Order: sequence, then C-alpha cells, then structure tokens
Amino acid sequence: MENILQTISNTTLKLYTLNNTGMYGNSFIAMQGDLEEVSKIIPHYQSLKQTMHGLFYPLKPALQNLDKNICFLDIDANKNNEIFLLSCDWCSICNGIIETAKQNIIQHPIIVKQIDFETMKMYELSLDVALHERNNKITNEETEQWCQTTFGNKSIDLLLFSRIYLKLEMIELRWCPFKRSAEFYYRNQDKRFLEPTTDIVWEVGNILSNHETITCNICPVIVNEHWKYTKSNKQSIFQPLLDYMISEIYTVGVA
Repeated sequence: MENILQTISNTTLKLYTLNNTGMYGNSFIAMQGDLEEVSKIIPHYQSLKQTMHGLFYPLKPALQNLDKNICFLDIDANKNNEIFLLSCDWCSICNGIIETAKQNIIQHPIIVKQIDFETMKMYELSLDVALHERNNKITNEETEQWCQTTFGNKSIDLLLFSRIYLKLEMIELRWCPFKRSAEFYYRNQDKRFLEPTTDIVWEVGNILSNHETITCNICPVIVNEHWKYTKSNKQSIFQPLLDYMISEIYTVGVA
C-alpha cells in the first residue's frame, strides 16, 4: 500500500503545484484565503495515509460493496482539466468510503460493534484541522438530528460517525463545482465554484442539471453515461488504491 500512496502523492503534488502557479490555466483551488484548507485535503501522502488509517481501515467491516459507490470520471482531459478530474476521483474515494459505511450500518446495525471508532477519532481531528478557518461549524444539534434520522438512534459511536460524515460533506460542498447545481448548471457567480476550465464545467454541469438531486457516489456514473465527447480511456491514478481496498474488504465479511 505504501508504494501506491507514494505514487499517487508524487503525481498529485506535481499537478496541484503546476495548477496553483497558473501553468494549467484557471484554478478552482487557487483562491486567496482558501489555500490553507486545500493544503490539508488534497491527496498528498499525509492526507492519503490519514484517510486509509483513520477512515478506511476502521470502517473496513462496513465497506462491503464499496466498488458500487466509487466511480472515476472517464471524460477527455487535456492539461487544463487533469487537476479537475483528479480532484473528482479523490472525492469519490473519500465519499465512497463514508457513504458505503452508512448504507451498510443502516442495513446491518450489528456491524457497529466491529468498527474501530477509537481510531476514527484521530481522523476527525484531521478534519477539524482542515476546517478550522470555517466560520460555520457542525453543531451538536445538527449532528444529533442527522444521526437520529439516518440510524434511528444516537449512540456515542454513531454520533462520531455522523460528525465525520457531515464534516466531509462540508468539504465537498465547498470544493465540488456541481454540488450546488441549480436551474442551469452551477452557480457561476459563487467564488467557491470558480471553474477549472469553462467548457468542462459547463458540459458536466449541463448533464447534472437534468437531475434534481445528485449525490457524490453517483455523480461520475451519470457524467460518464451521458458524456457525448471523447472519453479519456485512461485509468485513474486512484484505480490501484481502489483495487487494493477492494481486496482488503473481502477478507472481512458483513455480519
């Protein structure tokens, strides 16, 4: 696994560095005041390792069918769009893990006993570090309401899971240019969603505008299905990591 993480990190850091310096055109991450948060959430070695050890491994007993909730974008990407596709694929990994765990916990509540929540506390701390500049925080009331609505109870462990889920959603809401899709394709007047390149955002957003609600785990599936231009036919840099996770998951059964 270490070799996989290091390979991803070496590639992504190079792309993000070039993107931030303007060599790849307009950047949806190179905005004043946002770079500190970005530095904590992009897939560099430390964040990759935190996600694996603090989220994936602790939740492994609850991750059967993970492959159904992770999909990588397969659309044409020139040098102006590579960073955009990479970011979407990384988001799919993180959201796919937490969404799969949520689904399996709902279906098999006994799985909760097998989850390493103690280790997940460290992952929550890493999210708090990334989000510490945010003015809006996840409140106890919001967490309790989400937990009760989702799982039907509010145990200490499920409240921890709920906080992590909602904090990952906070990151997604800020950085995904399509999460707030409305009426046409996306809120192009919202500085948080500055396009990586206008043509790609317009086309992808136009596809998503045909759906009232888009969740992260199905977004790439919809885009790939309806993309009418050249496909990349190129393996995502995260595919070896997904393959590794799938091989790990099936050593643990769902009760």
